[in-house]
Amino acid sequence: TEVTGYCNARPHEADESLWEWTECEGEIDFADLWYAVRGGGGGTFGIVTSLYYQLHDLPGSVQRVVAFDAQLETREDLKKTTAIVYDYLKFAFTFLYLPQNLNNVTQVESRSCNAPGSFSSTPAGSFLNCHNSAGDKFIDEWKAYVKDGATGTGYGDDAEFMSHVEGLWSITAEHPSQGYVTLMKDEPHKGRLGDDAGVLLSAYIGYGFDHVPLHTVTNYLDELVDIMIQELFAGVPSGLYLMGGAVPESTDQMNSLGPLRRDAAFARNSLVTTPELYKKFYDLVWRDMDLTAGSDFPGINCHNHASNENMGPLKEDWSRPCPGILEMSQEEREEKCVSQAESFWGTANVARLEEIKRVVDPDELFICNAGIGASSPFIGHKEGGAANATAKEVEGGEGGPATVVNGESSLQTTTAVTTAAPETTPEATDASVETTEAATSGGNDEGSDPVDEAKDENTGSPASIYFYSKGVTISLVLAMSLVV
Repeated sequence: TEVTGYCNARPHEADESLWEWTECEGEIDFADLWYAVRGGGGGTFGIVTSLYYQLHDLPGSVQRVVAFDAQLETREDLKKTTAIVYDYLKFAFTFLYLPQNLNNVTQVESRSCNAPGSFSSTPAGSFLNCHNSAGDKFIDEWKAYVKDGATGTGYGDDAEFMSHVEGLWSITAEHPSQGYVTLMKDEPHKGRLGDDAGVLLSAYIGYGFDHVPLHTVTNYLDELVDIMIQELFAGVPSGLYLMGGAVPESTDQMNSLGPLRRDAAFARNSLVTTPELYKKFYDLVWRDMDLTAGSDFPGINCHNHASNENMGPLKEDWSRPCPGILEMSQEEREEKCVSQAESFWGTANVARLEEIKRVVDPDELFICNAGIGASSPFIGHKEGGAANATAKEVEGGEGGPATVVNGESSLQTTTAVTTAAPETTPEATDASVETTEAATSGGNDEGSDPVDEAKDENTGSPASIYFYSKGVTISLVLAMSLVV
């Protein structure tokens, strides 16, 4: 992938129409900047001021496939309940990640179902969103699966019970699209997105979501399900974000997501408050990984669902959680535990992101909570943090695109990216993406010649990056204003 960009020769001009986008006088590593803004933490390396989307056709209607065991909390025979939960978890994971192990499920059908925060470790209202009638296939396969599953093997002669099990999953609704449910249905705002709940304050401390690698599911499914059932008996159910099956393949290798996050099957509630369960679970997760001294931590925490207290595990034993802030001082935690940043992005990514931060933001103007260069709120700001370089260290130096005014350096750039079509495999997603991405200062799409000359004759938007698979097309333009 090759990344190119332009610089604003008049960065202090208030009138955006007078900005001049030209070739940069100094050398700027736009590839690093592009890598950093795609997954490196919001607001840390710049400000996105506008987005342009080239829309594509919806992938067919979406079915809501719900699992509900009405006797889950009242059934006296716990062995029957355990068998149901075991089949429920194992089948769902098999359909989503190991479809070849079922009767006749294609990759497309498997990847047509997802659960963005709507699935849990108990069949008490969990649901999947399935496109293109994949929900019908899901239910048909479930009915066939349970005959030879834990329920059928143990209770196949109990016709009433097996009828109940076969009806565990049902389609409760069908919508034109997954986003349809968020649209307002009544006038005067019919067709518009409804407001969300706004900013919410949480009383939880130390809670978050951990990513579970796909290889754990595909290689150790039986053990994984056994452990999750043990957690239920210990009173620790888990909410899950089920990632799409094509996530590991859907990348151009130009983003800073942590390695484990990119290869995750799902994210789950962290077990940091139950160390024994945490160890049992992560002994399984880390089983095939190199845990020798000095190994790069791959990152496990979800940056979007982390509390301020979140840290990685103990450095000396990744299967043991970092003690909470009430058990150990923050200074001790940072000494003994994998850092918060490494718990999000992984050791190697953090090192690269910190170096990029030093170059593009030497004065630490963009410091966001839990971002690169930020300090823990429990110990205050550290002098000489990740971005402790001087203004003269900005790429381009004196006479380059960076200018210094009243002790503050200012750099405005527009980034264009071009890439060849990535290699695809039979496992790669069917959804094709043609993405146009450019970072332009101020969001003025009527600007200078360099950007105008890159116009795509079909969309009229700056045509900079092309990512092809096959099928649908998405065009995206990022407009960014950087002040460093």
